[in-house]
Amino acid sequence: MSAEGTRPSRFPARNARWAHNHRVSWPADVAASEDMVVSRQGPTVPPPPSANGNGNGHPRKLNLTLSGEEREHLKAEVVYWGLQQSQQGRVLSEEQLQAEYDRRLNGVEHMLGDLESDVQQEYDRVRAADQLLRDREERQQRARVAQPEPRPTFEARPLLQPEPPSEPGRWTPKPVVTRRNALKLIGLFGLQGAAAVAAVKVTDQRTSDAVAAATNAGVPPAAAAFGASTPMDVTSDLDLTKTNQPFLAANFNKGSSLFATFPGSLTNPNPANLAMLHPPPALLAKPGRVREFTLTVEEKVIDLAKGIKWAGWMYNGTIPGPVIRVTQGDTVHVTLDNSAGKHPHSVHFHSIHPGNQDGVFQIIQAGGKATYTFTAKPFGVFPYHCHIAPFDQHVARGLYGTLIIDPPTPRPPANEMVMLINGYDLTFAGNNDIYSVNGMPGYYQDHPIPLKIGQLNRVYVVNMTEHDELNSFHLHGNMYNYIPMGTSLKPSIITDTVHMGIADRGIAEFVYEYPGQYLFHAHQTELSMKGWSGIFNVT
Repeated sequence: MSAEGTRPSRFPARNARWAHNHRVSWPADVAASEDMVVSRQGPTVPPPPSANGNGNGHPRKLNLTLSGEEREHLKAEVVYWGLQQSQQGRVLSEEQLQAEYDRRLNGVEHMLGDLESDVQQEYDRVRAADQLLRDREERQQRARVAQPEPRPTFEARPLLQPEPPSEPGRWTPKPVVTRRNALKLIGLFGLQGAAAVAAVKVTDQRTSDAVAAATNAGVPPAAAAFGASTPMDVTSDLDLTKTNQPFLAANFNKGSSLFATFPGSLTNPNPANLAMLHPPPALLAKPGRVREFTLTVEEKVIDLAKGIKWAGWMYNGTIPGPVIRVTQGDTVHVTLDNSAGKHPHSVHFHSIHPGNQDGVFQIIQAGGKATYTFTAKPFGVFPYHCHIAPFDQHVARGLYGTLIIDPPTPRPPANEMVMLINGYDLTFAGNNDIYSVNGMPGYYQDHPIPLKIGQLNRVYVVNMTEHDELNSFHLHGNMYNYIPMGTSLKPSIITDTVHMGIADRGIAEFVYEYPGQYLFHAHQTELSMKGWSGIFNVT
C-alpha cells in the first residue's frame, strides 16, 4: 500500500462521515470485494467483411474501452462500497480506496480485452472465409465463360482445412460466445450487450457456413443447424450476488429452452432396431449346449432422426448391435467378421471368461475374421463393445450391444423388453447432441409401447452413453423392482428412478394397475428433451 500512497488520487475530498487522516491496515477477512457488473454502454461489434461493398477493405481493428461516464460510475460504486465498509467499522484510507478502484478497473479492462480478442479473431476469420468464397466464385465464373481447352494434368492441392488451436496464425472454427462470456457481456452492457452477443453469434454462424461451403467438409446442414443451437458452457466463476437473473430472464431467455428443439424421430427406422425391444426367449440350461453367433462389422452412414445422419461403426448394421441371449453354462462362440472393415476392431464381453478371450489384445485387423469362445457365466445382463483405441471413437461410434445370460432356471414369465440407452456426439466435441433407446432417438415418444393392466413387465436396461457421467431410467405413475446388474433373482430396491454410469445395467420389473399413457425417460432434462423419452400405452 505504500507505493499506492505516492500516486495522485482520482477521488475528491470525502464526506465527513467517513473522512479520516490516519492510516489503517486491511482487515484479513475483507480482502475480496464486490465486482462491477452493470454498465450502460455497449461494445462496438465489427461490421461484416463486405460492409465496404466489395469485401476487400482494410482490416479493421476493434477497440473496446470504458467511457468516461462508465469510469465515473465505477468510481461511485467504490465510494459507496467505502461507505458500507465504514458503517461496519472498517475505516479505509485514500490508498485503499484507490487500490480497490484500480482492482475493479483492471478486472473490467481484462474482461474487455478477452472479448476484444475473441471478436477480433472472429472478424478476421470471417474475412478469410469470405475471401475463400469469393475466390471460388471467381474461378467458377471464369470456367463458365472460358473456351473449352484440353484438360491439363495437375497435382491435386489439398483444400484448406481447420487446424488445431495450438497452431498460431491459422483460423479455426470455434464458438466465440460461451455462456460465460455471454453472461458477462450482457451483465456488463445491458440490452446493448445482448444485441452484441447476437451479432457475434450471427458472425460465428456466417463463418461456419462459409467454411463448410468452401471446404465441402461440414456436417449435414440439418445436423449443423441442430448442433449450433446446443447450450453454451456454464461457468463457475461468476459473482452470483451480482448476476441479474430477472434481467436475463426478461431480455435474454424469455422463457425459451436452453436446448435445441429435437428434430423428430424417424418414421420408418431399421426393422432390426425395432426388433431389439423384445429379446429372444430364455432357454432352460442344457449341459453341453453350444451357442454360435456372428457379428459383422460395418462402417456406414445411417439415419438417426429427421435430417440427422451418422457415420457409424456397427455390428450387423445396427446401433446398438444385436441382443445376444444365452443361458448360464452354455459354451458361446462369437465370430467377429471384420472383412469389410477399414479399421481394426474387437469384441469385449462384460462377464467372466479367460484373458485370451477378453477382446482387448485379441484384435481383429481390417479384412480379418476370428472367433471368441467362453462359457456363459454368471447370469445377469451385460454390455459388449469394441475395445480398440481410441475408445471414444470405437465405442461412441456404435460398436456395442447387450448380452443377457439367463439363470439355469429362467425367471418367471413376463413381457420382456431390452432398452439400451446411448448418445451421439454429432460435432466431435466430446458432448452428446441427441440420445436414444435402442438407437432410435425419440421413436418411442412418437410410437408408444403397448402394455396391459396387471401384466408383469421386465426391462433389461443397459447404459452405453459415452461423454455423459450419468444417464437414468425413470418411470411415471409406477414403481419398479430393480436388480442391479441382473445378477440376483431378488430385487435390491423399489424405486421409480435409477441413475447409471456408462456400462451400468440392471433389470426393472413392474406391473401397471391403471390404464393410461405413462412416460419413461431420462431424468436429466437435457437427455430427455434430446430424444431419450418414450411412452407406455397401458390398456
